Amino acid sequence: MKKLLIIFIILILLFFSGIIYTYTGRFVNIIQPGSMVTEASYIIFTDGTNYYARNGFTGKIDYKGNDAASIIQQAINTLTNGGKIVIMDGDFRITSPLILKNNMRLEISPGTVLKAVNNMNRLIDGRDKSNVNIEGLGKIQCNGLASIGIDFTQSTQLVTHNRVYDVKIFGATDAGLDFTNNSEFLLSGEWEINGAIEWSGPSPTIYSNYGIRVKDSGGQNNIIGGSVQACKVACLYMSGGTLKIYSGAIMSAGTASIMVEGVNPGNDLFIYGTWFENPYYNKSNIYIKGEPYSVGILELHGVQMFSEVVNVAGTGKLDYLGIYGGWIITTTGKYNVDMNINTLSALPNVYGTYNESNPMLGFIDLSKVDTTRSLVTK
Repeated sequence: MKKLLIIFIILILLFFSGIIYTYTGRFVNIIQPGSMVTEASYIIFTDGTNYYARNGFTGKIDYKGNDAASIIQQAINTLTNGGKIVIMDGDFRITSPLILKNNMRLEISPGTVLKAVNNMNRLIDGRDKSNVNIEGLGKIQCNGLASIGIDFTQSTQLVTHNRVYDVKIFGATDAGLDFTNNSEFLLSGEWEINGAIEWSGPSPTIYSNYGIRVKDSGGQNNIIGGSVQACKVACLYMSGGTLKIYSGAIMSAGTASIMVEGVNPGNDLFIYGTWFENPYYNKSNIYIKGEPYSVGILELHGVQMFSEVVNVAGTGKLDYLGIYGGWIITTTGKYNVDMNINTLSALPNVYGTYNESNPMLGFIDLSKVDTTRSLVTK
């Protein structure tokens, strides 16, 4: 009895000193204050039942409980003028949106799953926030319950410098990522956005309308690497602003892999070395809806684009189309590009369907191109 009392007193002292333990029947597993990531304002972790927020400066447990969202939010709310929250490996059942702060960093470790367990408008709420970094190889599992995985929508156009690196977003019912009205936004690294909860079998259940959505943004938004796939409407929806896409893969959506809509004037899209295909839905890879405003610029640099139908199609007008190298192939469509274009600039070193004497014959429906303003170099 005396021995048990001594053990109990030791455990109490360890607890109040910021050392966490888990009792496994015969052994007490000690987690020292300095044994986790220390360069953070808070380190969030779980023992499988409860969730803890350890202060990265004092080593003490400031918050604990059985509601993961509440513990994470309390840690975020404590931040002043920036700071870093690290969520360690484990499954975190998220019951309500996580609301971010300006200038903060949220790191989601590779073995972490933030899983929505209730209906919610967004899982991570970065609306009207700037200078926010979300990083790590962890998974944001919207689970067919959260409408948006990460929401960086701004009320008005703003240079935000918001950044998302490497994270995986699955099963949002509306959009995996929304950065409407952002300028200087960056999505980079080994990120993945998937409209299904898990991609398994020939016919997975697809929840998302859009993988990525951006409306009315300013300029200098960049997407680098990664992949987005399996969406009901479009893997990427854009209406307004300038966007550059470098490498990566964009695949399989109900209307088109990319949909650009002229809701506002000034839509400019530049794509470099990206892989496109749409085998699941058998739709176009890029659909331009140049109405009520014509869409400005579409430039394709060294893309690899494959479709059984028209690769680039649409209504209304596209002001400028530039095609510079790459593979653009349709297996059954009459044309690879079939829409009204004001100015066309295209090089013959595009591997696809074209006539040797006229590189664009059979590749683009020239009857829809203003040939007085077009340049096809040989």
